[in-house]
Amino acid sequence: MARPSKVENMSYKELLDLQKRVQAAIEARRQQEQEQVRKKILELAKKSGLDVSELLGSKAKAPRRAKKAPAVKYRNPANPSQTWTGRGRKPKWLVEALQKGANIEKFAA
Repeated sequence: MARPSKVENMSYKELLDLQKRVQAAIEARRQQEQEQVRKKILELAKKSGLDVSELLGSKAKAPRRAKKAPAVKYRNPANPSQTWTGRGRKPKWLVEALQKGANIEKFAA
């Protein structure tokens, strides 16, 4: 039969403390390895006569512009908050008015 490990015999508080120490060690090691890789990249770029910013394309991209809402082309005279841009399906209020014989130009905004 296998012997219980030391971790299995630890209290909850001890396990939490161990977890914090392990997380700190992981972060320290990650930073250490990141710095080593960074140095290697800079060294290779220097030997090749290249600029790292050129290699990585660090030029800032222009931010995308927010799309404007399409302009309102038609408005319900009975309820001005009901509008239609002329895109997509016609709204119910407009379809009903057109079926009653109204001209669409009457609703132009």
